[in-house]
Amino acid sequence: MELSLQLVNEGNPNSVSDVGVAGEVGMAAIRGACLNILINLPEVESDDRFVKDMNTKMDALIPKAEKLQKQILKETINKINS
Repeated sequence: MELSLQLVNEGNPNSVSDVGVAGEVGMAAIRGACLNILINLPEVESDDRFVKDMNTKMDALIPKAEKLQKQILKETINKINS
């Protein structure tokens, strides 16, 4: 997603919509991965520290990804309209 943000401004302007799509797909991938982690974490009964660490990482990752996704979308639309 960070690369997508960079490509909005530095990539080929004719393919900027593809960059916007990449940002949307990246967000879906992150949410999907987090859902898979959440469903499987209860099976990790022997390592509470690992479970806590994964929850902490997800709690930080999702807002960061959402912020990037919104920025990619905004900048993509601006580039298309300019």
